[in-house]
Amino acid sequence: KGKNWVLRYREDVLNPDGTVGRIHRSLVLGALRTKREAQRAADACLRKINDGSRQPQSGITLINFWDSYFEPEILPTLKYSTQQLYRILTAKHLLPALGNHKLCEVAPVHIQQFIGQKQREKYAPQTLAHFRNLLSKLFSTAMNWGWMEFNPAQNIGLPPMERTRSARVLTPEELGKLVGVLAEPVRTILILGALTGLRIGELLALKVHDVDTTHLRICVCRDVYRGRVGIPKTPDSERQIPLASHLIPVLQTWLSRRPASSDWLFPSGAGTPLRDRNLMRRHLW
Repeated sequence: KGKNWVLRYREDVLNPDGTVGRIHRSLVLGALRTKREAQRAADACLRKINDGSRQPQSGITLINFWDSYFEPEILPTLKYSTQQLYRILTAKHLLPALGNHKLCEVAPVHIQQFIGQKQREKYAPQTLAHFRNLLSKLFSTAMNWGWMEFNPAQNIGLPPMERTRSARVLTPEELGKLVGVLAEPVRTILILGALTGLRIGELLALKVHDVDTTHLRICVCRDVYRGRVGIPKTPDSERQIPLASHLIPVLQTWLSRRPASSDWLFPSGAGTPLRDRNLMRRHLW
């Protein structure tokens, strides 16, 4: 075909219903000098197929794999925050770009081109890493099920992580101004966060019995994200934090005032953990 030798062959694939079907393949071998060289290149490509060592690859499309298998079976096993992130990335980006590709036809070059396009659209390096990690999770799942021979998302190049803006650290004077104008419980949440370094999800997941004002420590053993309570971000995140003496009167004052109808240290009116976005939007900003 022109200056290139092209190999055309048939290959067994797994249909979406689990049956085995056959499809035509076309593979460019390159600008080889003779037909004998082309035949040797073709034999090398077909060896695993002809000797039976290659399992049939899945002919299901990426969108069908996501809808029928990954979302109902794999996604619920991940942390809630990861589930939400993967749903957004898949619906807005992956499926429009790659959804109609068959799993067995997605090559590393397709994924590298997708990452490159998102980089040109000015998405942050962290977001590009999320795209790559999600695709790798999808294809590694298909590999574990025997539907693919390799993971095309491995060894995909990513741009270096760069900090686009400097961290903004509040000064003691600015913290003092905030403490002076914020109402409870946001005031106590702010002070506790500033003096312990706890993440907002860890602060809002605290229960009354997690605070030990006698031995001056807080037990961090859960996390809350968008109202959903779960385990901390990493195993090392489950820990005990020492309390500064300045925090004791602040916590004791709040404990004497907080609603007694809930075990949460900072309960909502419904007795559930507060939501970080509501606190940010309605109070802090």
